[in-house]
Amino acid sequence: QLVQAETCIVLRQNLKCLVLVGDDKQLPATVISQQCIAMGYSISLFSRLIAAKYPFKLLEVQYRMHPSISRWSRGQFYEGMVVDGENVHSAQYTKEWHNVLPPFALYDVESGEEETHVFGSKFNEAEAMVVRKLVGVIRSLQVGELTVGIISPYSEQVEILQHLETKSDNLTVMVNTVDGFQGQECDIIIFTAVRSNANQEIGFLKDER
Repeated sequence: QLVQAETCIVLRQNLKCLVLVGDDKQLPATVISQQCIAMGYSISLFSRLIAAKYPFKLLEVQYRMHPSISRWSRGQFYEGMVVDGENVHSAQYTKEWHNVLPPFALYDVESGEEETHVFGSKFNEAEAMVVRKLVGVIRSLQVGELTVGIISPYSEQVEILQHLETKSDNLTVMVNTVDGFQGQECDIIIFTAVRSNANQEIGFLKDER
């Protein structure tokens, strides 16, 4: 997420070695100006070198996600070059509540339509209703301690779901934006995409990352 201009600050020092570690398939730097984005300002040195076919080492084994979750992203982003570690095939990654909530599920909320808040951020009340129902289902599982993360790219969607945040002996629910949640982990993640309109416009979500 370090843009090239910011990398120059590091390069001012008398360096003997520079190691770049990251993932150009994940979130890019946050650049608000569309003009700057069009001129390539948001591109990191990491991404530029990979695009220029500079040699790099891919860490090709993932040890964190259930195979049902990683299957799509491995094919979509990493061209099948990333494989599952043996640990994610173990019984530890199969939960008793998977028969109610499978490891990976998509819910098509056809009745939903995005709205725009007075300050410009978007929200989708129909999606928010589905999220509330899902939290209700999770609450009724009664399978011991569970942590739930509800994330959305839009701050207004986060705002209208903020009331779901809770911390008890058996259930902890956190609600945040994608950027705000990054780096954290939960047993269950609910992602609400918000965008739904007749023009099929998805704004900054068109960036596959």
